[in-house]
Amino acid sequence: MAIAGLYGRGIRRLPVELFTRTLALLEVQTLLTAARVCHEWRIIALDDPNFWRIIRIDNTSPRTLALADLQLRCSRARAVDLYIDYRQQDDLVESRVVPFISKALSTCRWLQVKLESLYRLQVEKALSSPAPFLETFSLLYAAEPLPDLHLRLPLSSELFAGTAPKLRSIRLHSIILPMKPIAAFLNAQEVFWVHAASTYQEEFPCYLFEFFPKLKRLRMSGGECYFRNAPLPTTVLQAFSRLEYFDLEFKEVAVPLFFRHLPIHDLPDVLVASPDEDAIYLTLDPLRSPFELSIYDFEPGTEFFISIKCGQSNRTRYFAERYAYYVTGSKNASALFENNEIAAQLASFRIQASLWSMLNPWLFSLLGLPILIVELDRWSPDAVALPVEPLACPNITTLVLQSKWDFVSVNAGDLLEFVDRITLKHVALHLRGVVIRGDTASIAARFDSIEHLDLLPAVALK
Repeated sequence: MAIAGLYGRGIRRLPVELFTRTLALLEVQTLLTAARVCHEWRIIALDDPNFWRIIRIDNTSPRTLALADLQLRCSRARAVDLYIDYRQQDDLVESRVVPFISKALSTCRWLQVKLESLYRLQVEKALSSPAPFLETFSLLYAAEPLPDLHLRLPLSSELFAGTAPKLRSIRLHSIILPMKPIAAFLNAQEVFWVHAASTYQEEFPCYLFEFFPKLKRLRMSGGECYFRNAPLPTTVLQAFSRLEYFDLEFKEVAVPLFFRHLPIHDLPDVLVASPDEDAIYLTLDPLRSPFELSIYDFEPGTEFFISIKCGQSNRTRYFAERYAYYVTGSKNASALFENNEIAAQLASFRIQASLWSMLNPWLFSLLGLPILIVELDRWSPDAVALPVEPLACPNITTLVLQSKWDFVSVNAGDLLEFVDRITLKHVALHLRGVVIRGDTASIAARFDSIEHLDLLPAVALK
């Protein structure tokens, strides 16, 4: 009791703003612990957005459901993000989880629902009320171990009672759309149209542009699509040509058909997942050199992106590659890395340091590269390590070290060894959010010039 009293007296003497800012650094479970210290802490902790803004339900344990209820109460009708991913058959889904969706819907900003398909009718009933704050909606019905009758039923046309004025992004997994457009979907600008890799589609789904007339970003994933309805209507081709971004993930046999029957080359940004050699060159066809090439993580440990930008036309093409393709002995590495002609036309090459070691054995020759950009994407309070594998870039004029974070530091000695493994020339060094520790005089002697391109109060070394 004496300790509790001491806590209370100490807390009351400190500004509420100080505790509010401090507790804002904590996560949900830590905020719960803080809320038990005293009444003042409880008020601040449970009112912090870090506690109530993101609600997750991935099981039906009493603790999970009680926490979700508490978070929703503490949100006090403020916008929340609700993530539900529980794909088991469980009586509590119908009695607790689905009613929770109904209760939270009016304040949801982001809503993800991934549940067993057995409950789809109850789910869609819960989703039949207005969603005035909803911006992003994702829906998946699981049917394991085999698909069942529920997945053959179309989605309800009465979703959100036709009222979701802020809804702009929709992700539908193996969902069949109804006969008429869903009023709540009409303002969507981004759609993920996702189907299993085993899916066989005779025709291209032209109706997507009727259901989503304001579409700007379309992501399609599936197995095979044979365009039996080609040539496609002019209205569909015109709607497709208005896209700003198109993401394609289909089997290799289907990809050329998309390029044959759709005006993909006219789009500013296009991504193709795990492309074979033919798909790579189909995708790159409208680009003209010089190119800006970047390689960066998308899902660490799982997938990374290769992007090629054409400065003349402002078009960018992306390729999604899996980590599994870049292990010793793999024959699935991108054919792009075998094309030295493209490498010779690069104006710049950017690569994240975390990918350097994995990709080094596969990278093409960079003998003519003028600008190398290395992004330091691993943060550390100490100096971060630079790649140790050599990559010959004998003709670069500029080396750029940039941080993915606000700033990182590197050791001067490590930097000297790194640049020596790349080129023997004296080149310009550009630092973007990177601080050098140690002997800066030796760094100044190794480079032609050093420029700090960041917000830190640093002075360029002479």
